[in-house]
Amino acid sequence: KTKIENLDIITSGIMPPNPSELLSSPRMNALINELFSLYSFIIFDSPPVLGLSDSLVLSTLADGVIMVIRADDTPRDAAVKARKLL
Repeated sequence: KTKIENLDIITSGIMPPNPSELLSSPRMNALINELFSLYSFIIFDSPPVLGLSDSLVLSTLADGVIMVIRADDTPRDAAVKARKLL
């Protein structure tokens, strides 16, 4: 629970040695299914798509993805590649 009404947060805690393996585990899938039954909206805040697989794994558990890029900073080819990966 947070001080903001109707906003709950689960943080990642310390960095595990195998985050992608944990995110794609049956236990994570069971957790997400349980949370979907309790909440109207669930937002995953994940690391950048390029370089890590965490976002790609989480995207398979979500109904949609919002990709955030920095205007005038993120190279266009990097944004296109990230979109294709998703």
